Amino acid sequence: MKTATAICALSVAAAIAFGGTALAQSSTDQQQNTSTNTQLNQDPAKDDTGMLALGVDISKVGGSPDAAKAFVATLPADQQTSLNNACKDIQSKQATSNPNVVIFCNNLLGTAQ
Repeated sequence: MKTATAICALSVAAAIAFGGTALAQSSTDQQQNTSTNTQLNQDPAKDDTGMLALGVDISKVGGSPDAAKAFVATLPADQQTSLNNACKDIQSKQATSNPNVVIFCNNLLGTAQ
């Protein structure tokens, strides 16, 4: 009887220990998601990555027309179309857009900066 009670107690302790770990991980994941959502709710004019204005991260794309076009060529056709349309929109509001995004769009669309 003592053995059965000890096994039961160990099982409960293990469940609590592993459940606590899962809860801690869940809480950490939730904090990361909240942080990501907070970043995505920022002003697009302050977003150097282009994620808010263009829907893709352009932060690692070089600063030349060739680099912009090579980057876009790696995307699926529908995303290329969306990105081109977003860049056309950015060009119409350059004064209120992030300078890095404007440069990328100008390079992509082949317009003067």
